Amino acid sequence: MKVLHIAALFLFSAVFAVSVVQGKPAIDDDDDDKYDEYVDDGYDYDGDDADYNSDVDSGGGDDNDHAIKDVPNFVTRGSTFTVDKGTTIRLPCYVDRLPKNFVLMWNRINPRSGQKLMVAMDKMLMGNDPRISVEVGASGSDHGSSLIISLAKDEDAGQYICEMGTGGGQAIKHTVHIRAPPTIVKFPENGIVLAEKGDEVSLSCVGEGKPEPVITWTRVGKHLPDGSTTVVASELVYPNVNRHHAGIYMCAANNGYGQEAKEKIEVVVEYEPEVSVEEMFIHAKDGDTVELVCVVHARPKADVRWLKDGVDITANAAAPVQQHNRHTLILESLEESEMGVYTCAAKNNHGEGLGVIEISGKAAPAVFQSKPSGYEPNKYLIEWNAVSHTPIFKFELLYRRHSEPKEVWRRLEVEPKKQDSMTWAGKHSLSGLGGAAQYEARVRTENAEGWNNLSLPFQFATFGAAPLQTGLTSGASMFSSTLTLVLVLLVAVTNGLKLIL
Repeated sequence: MKVLHIAALFLFSAVFAVSVVQGKPAIDDDDDDKYDEYVDDGYDYDGDDADYNSDVDSGGGDDNDHAIKDVPNFVTRGSTFTVDKGTTIRLPCYVDRLPKNFVLMWNRINPRSGQKLMVAMDKMLMGNDPRISVEVGASGSDHGSSLIISLAKDEDAGQYICEMGTGGGQAIKHTVHIRAPPTIVKFPENGIVLAEKGDEVSLSCVGEGKPEPVITWTRVGKHLPDGSTTVVASELVYPNVNRHHAGIYMCAANNGYGQEAKEKIEVVVEYEPEVSVEEMFIHAKDGDTVELVCVVHARPKADVRWLKDGVDITANAAAPVQQHNRHTLILESLEESEMGVYTCAAKNNHGEGLGVIEISGKAAPAVFQSKPSGYEPNKYLIEWNAVSHTPIFKFELLYRRHSEPKEVWRRLEVEPKKQDSMTWAGKHSLSGLGGAAQYEARVRTENAEGWNNLSLPFQFATFGAAPLQTGLTSGASMFSSTLTLVLVLLVAVTNGLKLIL
């Protein structure tokens, strides 16, 4: 009879709690916690929290008179559950045994007030949400209760308490986080950035979801402008864009939920034509077939014309060939009158660009073979070679010390030595040089067509000093010498090009 009396009082308390819960507004779960991984937080109410340690209010009297003897023990520990939105939440609450008429109650903690709001008592639900159900097992290995919430929503996140319907205050607490799939808000919204060379470009992708997703950038078909394959950031800023920044950028948001979200932003950069040539100097003779090739990059597309010695020959020459950005002018069976300076001129509404090529029977620029650093304090052996269809008569070597005035050059005539049918070599041992000193040298060549242009300086040094790095050395001197040639040729044709363009 005493046990029945206790049960009646307990049932009265439970019914009173239900009426209080049903009179409260819906829970506004504003869970600001960051989302943890699946980690057992070991929550166990062992007397630290007065809310969970107090006995069930039975209306007064001696606590020992109302306590149920041989109270079961929890075999489930409080845990943190991270659940994908739209899936099912299943919270376990198992005990080592479940005596007859023993009740397990489910409560939810209001995140704002911290108060408990009853969700279910045994199999009886305290609300009308069809997504919520309770499974109770009294036999087999699963003694206890499971709170089940299907089609998980954001508002289901929070803390849930399972407690025994006794006066012992025993309870476990589960924490639920809801993981929402990632989405992206991109800027600009239309996914197109139109810029001009030199502009600052900003690309933005803001990720949304629970937990907050990580944004990763790539570029379709190529690396990012800095050479990296990926960058983790919500925004990319390029302060001084050029044509190499153009392309389709892809931002991806990933928070571990299902498929990552992706968006594309295309960057279009407009700029004046940029022209490069495959060969700036072509050594040829009568009857040769010569290809003049220039590569033009421009946006919008450029108008490309060919000029010879400053005169437009596009209409009169054999039809130029264009393949993508590569423009080719083919001269078959070269005649002496076709030798000269050719210009590939490209123009659009942003400006113009020029590429200059010389066809000549003069010797090709000299290529230095010496190592820039010398092995002796006062001597240096300098060597080079040059290509020519006709015999090379002589070389002229010019050299100077960097500490001397720029106009002071020592000049030496060097006899060429034939190496094969078209290659001629020159070398000279320079003596009386300063110790640990820096020098530069230039070479020009004479054949039946006359003297070619001087090369850019070749940098070298005697033992104990390092050659200057501002100049180009060894095999790269061929490029340097032709660069000097281009500068000379550009001056020669400037007036004619201004009139035509």
